[in-house]
Amino acid sequence: MKRNHIIFAMAALSFAVSACENNRDNALPGATACFLAEGVLESAPFYVVDEDPAVTLRVFRSGYYAESLTVSVRSSESALETYNSENATAYKALPQSAYRIEPERITLAGDERSGAFQVIFDPMQLVGVEDPENLVVPVELLSDGNVSAKRNILLVHPNLEQIAVEIDEAATLFYITGENTYVNNAANAWDQTLTLKLARPFEADGTVALDCSQAALDAYNASHGTAFRLAPEGVVTFEAGALTIAKGETEVRTTIHVDPAKVGDEPCAVPVRLTSDYFEVAPEKSIYLLHFAPTTRENYLPINRYGWQCETTHFANSNNGTLMIDGKPGTYWDAPYRPDGNMTNPTGADAPPYSYKLDLRSVTEICAVALQARASQAKRIGAGYIEVSSDNLRWAKVAEFDNDESLQSNTEVGPFVYWFEPTSARFVRVTITRSNAPRNGYGFSEVSVAETFVYKPSDAPCPQRLAQSGWSADTNSYHNASYSVAKLIDGNVSTYWHTAFNGSSVSQDHMFLPFTVQIDMAAVQRLNGIEMWRCDNNGSIDDMKAGSFWVSETGDTSDWKNSQAWTQNGNWTKVGEFNFEKGISICRGPFCYLFPETQARYIRILITESNNKNTVRDCAQIAEIYALR
Repeated sequence: MKRNHIIFAMAALSFAVSACENNRDNALPGATACFLAEGVLESAPFYVVDEDPAVTLRVFRSGYYAESLTVSVRSSESALETYNSENATAYKALPQSAYRIEPERITLAGDERSGAFQVIFDPMQLVGVEDPENLVVPVELLSDGNVSAKRNILLVHPNLEQIAVEIDEAATLFYITGENTYVNNAANAWDQTLTLKLARPFEADGTVALDCSQAALDAYNASHGTAFRLAPEGVVTFEAGALTIAKGETEVRTTIHVDPAKVGDEPCAVPVRLTSDYFEVAPEKSIYLLHFAPTTRENYLPINRYGWQCETTHFANSNNGTLMIDGKPGTYWDAPYRPDGNMTNPTGADAPPYSYKLDLRSVTEICAVALQARASQAKRIGAGYIEVSSDNLRWAKVAEFDNDESLQSNTEVGPFVYWFEPTSARFVRVTITRSNAPRNGYGFSEVSVAETFVYKPSDAPCPQRLAQSGWSADTNSYHNASYSVAKLIDGNVSTYWHTAFNGSSVSQDHMFLPFTVQIDMAAVQRLNGIEMWRCDNNGSIDDMKAGSFWVSETGDTSDWKNSQAWTQNGNWTKVGEFNFEKGISICRGPFCYLFPETQARYIRILITESNNKNTVRDCAQIAEIYALR
């Protein structure tokens, strides 16, 4: 940016005045006023404690001695626009509350060739202004006579020298409250000392203060892309009032008291923001923020993982990220665990950090991420953090976890849920920063994750599975006893029902769509959801394409195996639909279909479309059906 700084020594000023006086007889008739300086006039450095720091604006008049001239100056937006236009700059006008101009006017008569105005700054009004380097006082020279068209505008820039102050411990810390097994438990109150530090000693006493208000949290959320909520009063307390950093000193300490017992059962945060009217607060070290999340919550809903994608840059063999969203706890993502073999290891790493990224396919409001460890290898998830993004560009950290290796058990595999405030996101990134497993024989620190889930907020508790005891099931098509309809309600998502598909099938008369399944829950139940799992065979997981769920309190005596007239008899209510496109997802479940609570004894599943059809048969499979309440 172009800036013409003018620095005047007394000799230069004396020369300019004397030169003009020596040529006074050559001056044209009619007094003309002008500024001696031009461009941008920089003030001498001053501090916030200085009284009335000023910049002197010298004015000169030409013309005969007999003539007099009255001049004044004013702040002028139009003058600023003119200067910016002519010099390709982008200066902005300083708020008028930050300065005053004295005197109001000057009369130059007789042999008075020059006079002076002063722009006097109020340092306290300059503290905290945005973009101080481009803020100026645009001054325009006015007169009852002539004014030089080339020297009638000055820009005055205040050179407030501020000393930066910061919170030495500034950070964002995540805690999980309440009783939990081994994740950084924050159940007890504690005290934390904060050091408020200056970059260098100051010439006078200066004050700073701490702010835990909603405004402080709003500022944090705006700069970090988060949606944290303010914690209840009393979670963090400290001695009120200003803190003084004494003249010649560089720091002052204060103690805050943290009481997690007052957090409640919702995720929340306490911002401890540093403020000062005397010093410039370093923005990157201005907030010490504590985020608290509960161990458990009731009000949430699982998000169906159909069609999700998972991207990993480091993995072993074929154990890549898709295995964390396939609904099979027996499969898992493995980070590289040896220097040779079929390892995808672009950085040659032998230890964390390792990251993976989920794409939920659309922006969704979410409130938690859950990790399930590999069977008997829970210690391979030691510590890490979770970030979310709506655009895959700007990321916000919403949770951290740090498992105590001495308390962690390899057999407790979770899933472990990490809660945060509801936020809109399409992408979720999980970074494992430490493994608690000992290094293996190759010297590698191993990391494995079996499943990753994401939850969304709800106004009601998450529906739970109803016991399947006493249930029975029937269908118009099944292959044989190994794939009978009873497999739908056996509590095992690894077994599945399969429609008739060849000449050895039991149901030779129902080889083609539509297929119907009926489940009798033995008694009328209150329910508000159905959970379905697809079959555990990747070769045929996409066979079933589309269908619908129906419920009835009384059932009927219609020939439902051979006709769909029952859908119109008024005894059945459609409560959900499903549609699985071929090749979109290997996730087998769970897929939850929720609806307003209703009374029902019977569930029917009408399958109307298949991704695996030919002239001999149509195929469909389901692994398990649960009723939810």
